[in-house]
This record gives sequence, C-alpha cells and structure tokens, in this order.
Amino acid sequence: MINKTYILFLIILLLQGCLKDINDYYYQDTQASVNTDILSYIKENEEYSQFVDLLEEYQIDTILEQGKVYTFFIPNNAAMGNMEQGMLGEKELVEYLITESFVNLNHINDQYKIQTLGGKFAEIEVGDQGYNFDGILINKGSPLTNNGRYYEIDKIVQPKPNLYQYIATTNDFYRAFLDSRDSVYLDKELSTPVGYTDDGRTIYDTVLTTVNLFEENYFPVSEEFRDYKATMLLFTQGQYDNALDIISDELNIQTENIPLVWQNEVLLPYLLERSVFRNALPYSSFYLGRAKNILGDSVDVNPDNIAPEFYECSNGRAYNFIDFTVPENLYKVMDTIAMSSLLYYKGSGLWGWNDDVAVSGQAFNPLRVENSFATFGNTLLIDMGKNFTGDFSYAYQHKYIFPATYKLTVRANVSKTGVINIFVNGKQYAIDINDGNGPQLDFDLFNLRNGVISSVTNKFYPFRNNFCSFDILIDNITEYGEVEVKVDFVRPSERNLNNCGINIDFISLEYFGSNN
Repeated sequence: MINKTYILFLIILLLQGCLKDINDYYYQDTQASVNTDILSYIKENEEYSQFVDLLEEYQIDTILEQGKVYTFFIPNNAAMGNMEQGMLGEKELVEYLITESFVNLNHINDQYKIQTLGGKFAEIEVGDQGYNFDGILINKGSPLTNNGRYYEIDKIVQPKPNLYQYIATTNDFYRAFLDSRDSVYLDKELSTPVGYTDDGRTIYDTVLTTVNLFEENYFPVSEEFRDYKATMLLFTQGQYDNALDIISDELNIQTENIPLVWQNEVLLPYLLERSVFRNALPYSSFYLGRAKNILGDSVDVNPDNIAPEFYECSNGRAYNFIDFTVPENLYKVMDTIAMSSLLYYKGSGLWGWNDDVAVSGQAFNPLRVENSFATFGNTLLIDMGKNFTGDFSYAYQHKYIFPATYKLTVRANVSKTGVINIFVNGKQYAIDINDGNGPQLDFDLFNLRNGVISSVTNKFYPFRNNFCSFDILIDNITEYGEVEVKVDFVRPSERNLNNCGINIDFISLEYFGSNN
C-alpha cells in the first residue's frame, strides 16, 4: 500500500512538471489568453474580413472545426487589397497561411520550417527588424485562444508551386505525360489473404494502390518536402510544338500523325534522363558540359542552351532551354540489334529463343558463340550440320520505327554458311541468286572471297576474319510501329555443303530517306 502511494505521488509530481514545461513553452510570449476558439477570435476583427471571406468561400473554415490546434499568419485588409496574382489559386494561398500546430516565435533563434495546411513548407526566421514569415515581417501576435493563435503580416505571401504545378501551368503536354504515368497495383501489405487457388496461388481481399511511375523512377514532383529537392531542365509548350513541326517536315508527315506512343515511350524518357537532377543546382553546375542525373548517370548538358535564370519551386528548381530541338537519331533511327541478344541462357550450356522471336521449321538448339571479331563479342549460330535441305526461319522486330526508306545491313560469319532470304514486313527482299533477281545472298566462303556479295548502296564491305556484310534498301515501311525482319534459310551453298547454318553478328535498320 505504501509502495502504491509513493508511485502515485511520483506520477503527480511528473505531471505537474510536464504542465509547467508546456506552459513555459507555449505561453512564454503571451500577454493574455482568451477563452474562445481561434476562428471566432479572428472573425471579431474587422481588419481581417477579406481573409475570412476567403476562408468561407473555399470552406476552409469548416475544416478548422475538428478540435485541432492552429496558427494563422493573416494578411490584413490592406494587404489583401494589394494582392498580386500568383501562379497558384486563392485556396492554395489561404492554406499556405495556416499551420496545424502552435508556433511560439520566442523559441525560434534563427530559422524554422513549418508545414502548412496545404502541405507546403514555409520558413520563419529572425530578421533585423523582428520575425519574418517567408521574408515578410510579422507585425504582431494575438493572445492564445483555446485552440491556437494568429500573427499578422502586412503583405501577401504567395506560396511557391511545386515542380508538378509549375509544369502544369507552362506545358500541357508535359503535364499530360506525367499524369499518364499513373499505374494501379495490388498492395499486398494492405490486402488480406482470404484463400488459395487450385494451383496454390494466394487469393487476396484486394486493396489497389495507385503510384506514378515517373515519380517512382525520377522524382516525386507533386509532393512537398522539408529539404529534398530536384532540378529540372524544361521546355515550353510552344518550344515542344515547334520541335514536332520540324520532325514532321523532315519525315514528310503531318505533325498530328507523330504517334503519341513514340512521344511518351521514346522522346520523353530520353529527355528526362538528361534533364532531371538531384538537389537545387546552381547554373554553374552545368559549366563543364557534364552532370550527374537523378539516376546517378553522367549525361551531356549544353550550358549555352540553358537560360541561367531559374524558377524556384517549393520542391526544386526549374531552368528553361533556350532552343529546344529533338535529336535526329530519335526519329531517323539506326537500330542495330545483336542477333545473340535474341537468346536467353537456359543453363547447362543451353540457350533458348526469347518469347518475342518467332521460329518456324525444324527445331535447332540455338547457340550464342563468343567471337572477338564480332561487333558485340558474340554471334547467333544455328548449326544445321551437313547438307541440310529442310525448312528453318526466325523473325524478330525493330521497334519505334517511322515510315520511311531504310537500309538494312547484315553482318555475318561464314563458319556456317548457306543461301538465305530476308523478309521485311512480309515482303521478300533477298532471293536466291539463281533466280537472277536481287542481291546475292549466298554465304559461300569461296564466293565471298571473290567478292560475289555486293552492296545495293554501292558501299564496299571488305571480307575480314571470316565476317562479311551486305545491305538492302527497304521501301515498304509505310506506318509507324514495329518492323518485322525474318531470316529464312533456303538451301546449302553449292561448294560448302558440309557446313550448313546461319551465323549472324547483327542486323541494323538505318533511316535512308522519306518515302516521298
């Protein structure tokens, strides 16, 4: 009994000590307190009527009736009358002037960041003439009410937009791109397992979560942080439209026919990798012509094409390009695909075809063969043995290709040979030499040494280290999208019947000119 009484006595002493500390902390700079709520107290002062009108117009006054504690930084009517238009709306302005906590200026020795009702952070600092709210002098403070206090400022403080809000105001397409990156996925941490399928997979009481893939991979441009920031190099909507017009002129297509999928899946990712950086960078960071992007990769930047002036956002810094253009190699492509990349390793020395490769005819185990003279260090080898006369072909795709005339180049090793045909989007471009049409595609070692295989674009490809090349002009790519290339084995070479096969280093598809 004595022990219980002693413990209770200690608890009372501790509570009294805590209450004294709280009183000292919150009420030290207060001359008086009033027994009313803060919103009612503000409404009693006619000098704040215009601010109160905005509270009521955007129904923020109803949000404040939740039993929480608030501190207001209120512009008087004179300040409201001199308010300039900011990038954000009046609702965001009012929310920026309210914080869900007590703020005691006497406990701020240098500077202090507070999170406002709208999520943004404002800075209170000690200046030469007193305390400042985002650089604006605080005139006076109110007594404490039962749920907060206010401080008066004599000038409107416009909240800074975050990077997303800045982009949304200056570039409709960029905003639409950011919005299009939203993705819905099953949140297993929030979902509850409720059973199993017949094959043992878990069934969930599903909770879906939306994430923005841009913000996941690069930077959460729509969120507010106390210290975390990014720098972005941006272009205006007008600059972007002009860049698309240049592309349409060079490809001889209408601007509106430049596919949105290309803009979203090729152009924007290319630009983002070269235009999003960690921290709020000064202009001098671009002087060297190289900078580390937010992904940690070193990328080229041209300081002469970046305007030194920047816009300071709440979560970062935005610079604008002076002259925004799209690199030609993004739409006048040279897409080189290593044929060995069409394979995946199955283990135990075995290789298999990737799912997006279509193989027909007799089944062979494809091989990825190391070769120091190959462009990518490996070749794709189909070893057909002696005097193979059956059927075999494989087909793959070049992606994001604009309609135009292209040069298709094949580089192959003649350690395994044969006569092949090339099909592009179903059209046969290479046929057997004996038919008397088209380029000669007989991979016979002896014929190669005699220079039988030639280039239809009059380029000379020397035969070196058992490798040869040839090219074909492709004229049937009339729509944007994927281009299918099929390699079809026809028959063995006449003078090399014992080494049938296909052994290709790479195939490239290179822009050669518009179709018109």
